[in-house]
Amino acid sequence: MSDYCNYDNIEYIDIPYDAEVDDCFLNKFQFLKFVKCNPNLLQKLNKDIKKNLKAFFIPYGIKIIKNDMFKECEDIQTIVIPSSVNVIEEKSFFYCNNITVVKCVSENLCHFNKNNLETIFLFEETKIIKDDEFQNCENLRNIILPERFMKKQKILFQNCKKLLKIKYTNKINDNGINVEYRIPCEIPEGTLEIGKKNFENWENLNSISIPLSVNIIEDNTFSDCLYLKSAKLNPELIKYLCKERIEKITIPKEIEIIDETLFEGCINLKEIEFLGRNTLLQGKYCEDFNKIWIIKAYPIVFFTLNEQLKEKIKIAIIPDDCEFIDEETFKNYKNLFYIDIPNSVKTIKNYAFEGCKNLEEITILK
Repeated sequence: MSDYCNYDNIEYIDIPYDAEVDDCFLNKFQFLKFVKCNPNLLQKLNKDIKKNLKAFFIPYGIKIIKNDMFKECEDIQTIVIPSSVNVIEEKSFFYCNNITVVKCVSENLCHFNKNNLETIFLFEETKIIKDDEFQNCENLRNIILPERFMKKQKILFQNCKKLLKIKYTNKINDNGINVEYRIPCEIPEGTLEIGKKNFENWENLNSISIPLSVNIIEDNTFSDCLYLKSAKLNPELIKYLCKERIEKITIPKEIEIIDETLFEGCINLKEIEFLGRNTLLQGKYCEDFNKIWIIKAYPIVFFTLNEQLKEKIKIAIIPDDCEFIDEETFKNYKNLFYIDIPNSVKTIKNYAFEGCKNLEEITILK
């Protein structure tokens, strides 16, 4: 190993776990950042080198990690613990408060501050994952785990508000299965106010249902919700959303009249769903309806839409309990090319689709 003594610019070193190393050998490498070796060798490193370490990879074959082995390694961010390790003493990583990336079996996660973890890789040898294993992983963004745990996804990660990607590994497919992780939220009926603290750092929220009882929403409540694209709410509350991110809005059945200008700023809105049978959209045409192309509503809603909006719609979806489509319901929907009609519809009047010159397909749903 003396051949390496002059290589003081080396940042990574890999030493077999059973190799014999001189006491002063590792201290020749003043710029070490990434080390794979028996953790017992850390005792031979001087304090300054320990403080520079960013990642430590424990070789397979090591069985015990003792207390204070990683003392003075405060800046380590990544740690790999092989499945051969079956004993980790309580204070082994007591001083490692900056670890954000861990690769190990799930049984060893308890030795780390889970609130700091951003990436977790669980080995195939992981036998069990407790339902609350990731309960305090508030900053977890990425996780890789064996495919057999996929069915527990909703239980395992319900409190991981920053988790965006999950990769499930298996022995057959080297690439594994990649899943984008998003969470819906339904606010309980009777809620009166929503504050920013309720949605702080909730990055993976993708849809929200806000009851009509809510009448106060704090400004910037949803500013951290980077993937919030769908909302069910009173349209009067649209102004509190990050409107440029919203792609779908659902209007509760209790809402009867909507001012079209409430949608101003929703420049990426693609779909509106009206749950009420007689909801009326009125007022000045919203110029930000440039991307809208799907409407799900009862026939009377389609009939009352203004002419400019009619020209935008390409897909129409009729609710399951509709029984009747009146004449001229879709008159002059010039760009409509597809419509879903449930089998509950018993009557379609003449000229219901008059002027739909691009209508290519009508599906009668079972």
